[in-house]
Amino acid sequence: MIFTEHYVIIEYMKTYDVQSSTLPSHFATHLTTRGDSGFMHNHDYYEIVYIISGSIEHICNNLTEVLKKSDAMILRPGDVHDYKRIDPACIHRDIMVPTELFAQVCGFLDPGLAAKIDNSLQPVGFSVDDAHIGYFENIFGHIYESAGKNTEPMIKGALTSVLSTVLMQKSMSPPPSLWFLDLITRFKRLEYVRGGISKILEDISYSQIYICRIFKKHMGCTITEHLNTVRLNCAESFLTTTNLSVSQIADEVGYNSLSYFTNMFKKAYGMAPHQYRLKAATRLNPPPDDKK
Repeated sequence: MIFTEHYVIIEYMKTYDVQSSTLPSHFATHLTTRGDSGFMHNHDYYEIVYIISGSIEHICNNLTEVLKKSDAMILRPGDVHDYKRIDPACIHRDIMVPTELFAQVCGFLDPGLAAKIDNSLQPVGFSVDDAHIGYFENIFGHIYESAGKNTEPMIKGALTSVLSTVLMQKSMSPPPSLWFLDLITRFKRLEYVRGGISKILEDISYSQIYICRIFKKHMGCTITEHLNTVRLNCAESFLTTTNLSVSQIADEVGYNSLSYFTNMFKKAYGMAPHQYRLKAATRLNPPPDDKK
């Protein structure tokens, strides 16, 4: 794996203009201040991310959440994700780690750690305080200054420090039972999404309080928050791929109140549904260039 993109790396008050390909070919890291991909994608390596300042919206495996300063997560190979930059002041560190190196460092800390991370329903989230961020940034600064030399010990040391933080914060419990996996799949079926919480919890032989507690523990959000995210994602798809009216779409995804749907959609996408549809249509079918 070779990373050939060109990055401007900011460490404290210094600026490094570095080709990431000058680093060992098995590892790369950079600070991102703008220019996120803008499309859903995945990787064949692990990616560790932590937010240094500001906030950013992160969409991963159909779950949307806002990451703030000190939030961090481990993205696994195959996790489908993207960022939506809502705060121009956001800076996040991205650390790209190939599977073999990730397994080596995890094995040093805990022989079962990599499997526990891989078997988690969603990417493992954790937090890093200012002291840890300063420490990590200092290590990565040394790695960049030593580019071209034998930086493997420093790289493994940095990853060990980061993953140790995860171990100290997380019990890394095993995957949930089959009933929970069945519950998650119901969010992918429109009849359940339209029917709401009562329909989604239908025939599950546990109390709603218990189900909600387990859901929040494993998914990092409430059932209601996740349902709204899924409903709005469905609505966005209907707006851009069908001719259904806004009121029909609201009803199709389970909103009984058009005004409530409109407010929720505007909060999530920054504009009313009909405005979003017009903008999407213009983007897909741009007007002809009169200058040609």
